[in-house]
Amino acid sequence: MNVENIDIIESKVFGLYISELFSLVHVIKRECEEIFKETKEPATGYIMQVSPEIHSKINTVIINSANLKKLLYSPGDKKKKESTKKFKVRKQREALFKELILNLDLEEISNTNVRNKLEHFDEYLDDMTLKLIDEVSEFKKKYPAAVYNMIFSKWEAISPRAYPIRLYITAEKTFYHMDWSINLGKIYKEAKLILERLENSDLLPDEKPGGLIVKFQ
Repeated sequence: MNVENIDIIESKVFGLYISELFSLVHVIKRECEEIFKETKEPATGYIMQVSPEIHSKINTVIINSANLKKLLYSPGDKKKKESTKKFKVRKQREALFKELILNLDLEEISNTNVRNKLEHFDEYLDDMTLKLIDEVSEFKKKYPAAVYNMIFSKWEAISPRAYPIRLYITAEKTFYHMDWSINLGKIYKEAKLILERLENSDLLPDEKPGGLIVKFQ
């Protein structure tokens, strides 16, 4: 097969690119809606809640957002060990989705800082251990405590502020992970914009994508 004959649209698995895109944005939208429903602000006062379940949903949103970014965007240059054929397919995929998301602001979906830090949580926990062992640590002076897998309605729920190992602030719709944060409210809006574009395009089949059998012959 010559490079010039490669056309991603003619691929037997072209529909899977669309199905994967739909699946990612659909899951992000669904999980965000469940998180928002389960973490409403109180009429008065503050709420502090321990919830590994909600943090599991938050983790799902973050992972799917990172995978969505990888699907939509692609590094411009050819990678060192990447074949010319694979490079062409990758750039065709990028061009396909670039047209679909044209002029959409996907700033928060493009933010992978929190996902990257979650993947290396063990290393950051090691660093925190060393800070806490150090008797003259500035970290202990700044933060009297830390919170993990907790939901606060607002930061003011505890004073002075605790160090957010994993903390979701309902009023902000923001997840804090150590020194980094990501806004689920913005991710939700961006996912809905992509879903709307996709549903109004010619790419999505009449029946919403789910599972399918791909015939090669």
